[in-house]
Amino acid sequence: CAAQMLEIEEDRGQGAYGPDSLAVGVARLGSDDQRMAAGTLKQISESDLGPPLHSLVLLGKRAHDLERDYIREYAIDVKTFDTYWEEQYGKQA
Repeated sequence: CAAQMLEIEEDRGQGAYGPDSLAVGVARLGSDDQRMAAGTLKQISESDLGPPLHSLVLLGKRAHDLERDYIREYAIDVKTFDTYWEEQYGKQA
């Protein structure tokens, strides 16, 4: 999912999202072997969430600190997640 989105954005060049956009990848939600991974689209596109079904959640232009606290628990790399969170959402009013 994430790799396809990056390819589409590269082709269209609309600037809607990029490899550093934060997202959450989810696989087989509700099953015994569910997986979640939070990080940049690039990180998620390079991670293995196992077999389908997969969902991809893109963060909007605004996100709440409570959302950060929850999805940070699933960060592929916490330091990278924190860096991009601060860049993208740290200066919200």
